[in-house]
Amino acid sequence: MNAISIKSMGRKPAPPAVHKDAALRAHTALAEMINGTAGRMEWMDCATALNVVDALGSMGKYELAKVRPLVDQANDGMQVAIKCPDGMMRMGSDATKALKEIVGLYDEAIGKFSRATIDDAMRMVDATISDPRAAEEGRLIVVDA
Repeated sequence: MNAISIKSMGRKPAPPAVHKDAALRAHTALAEMINGTAGRMEWMDCATALNVVDALGSMGKYELAKVRPLVDQANDGMQVAIKCPDGMMRMGSDATKALKEIVGLYDEAIGKFSRATIDDAMRMVDATISDPRAAEEGRLIVVDA
């Protein structure tokens, strides 16, 4: 389900080339969203960053009280953006600022936390997408089109 993929489990952070690729995709998607030229793939890349950061907050890797307001604000913007035509997706300035911070945290996370931790966060997101009750119980906010 995640557009950005960090392959293989491990106790170390992603190798520099893998980190660079995933971070570049997230930052490029953010730039497209800022420019109002994002398409569905860029939207999915932004959603992956948002979901992983939210999951890491739920896992205690980031302070949830600081991450959740950013996630909520960026999520609101993502819901607006998905209604725009493909190649013209954009969001308001407050949501864009929040998403920019989220992408920065995502970039930091994939270079800082072990691949296994990132994989656990991605599995948590996938499980939440497949179990709608999880969102109702407030365990995790997941952006999925």
